[in-house]
Amino acid sequence: MNVYVVSDSPETKQAELNLTLIDLSGKILITKQANISVEPLKGKSYFSLPIAELLNGQDVKNVVLTAELKANQNNFDQRIFFQTVQGNDVFTSRNQNGNHGGRERI
Repeated sequence: MNVYVVSDSPETKQAELNLTLIDLSGKILITKQANISVEPLKGKSYFSLPIAELLNGQDVKNVVLTAELKANQNNFDQRIFFQTVQGNDVFTSRNQNGNHGGRERI
């Protein structure tokens, strides 16, 4: 799984990327945190981990992955990824407001 950040800012931004894998009972299974420098005017993968390692034996249908990008204690974006699987790929997302974010490969 690759986590991309796309910036339309003309300046480099320091940010914190937080990923949390939660089961459907609400138990936090994994948390990952990375301090990143978001490059201006481009998209780039800032985090990579094999899906099997991320899931660690959990069924993808029984977990939710949240990705949160913060800078100066402010949320830039938060996405909630959930089960939709085709082969080895996990698709789709909803943003923090529950609006469909479109079909995305994660």
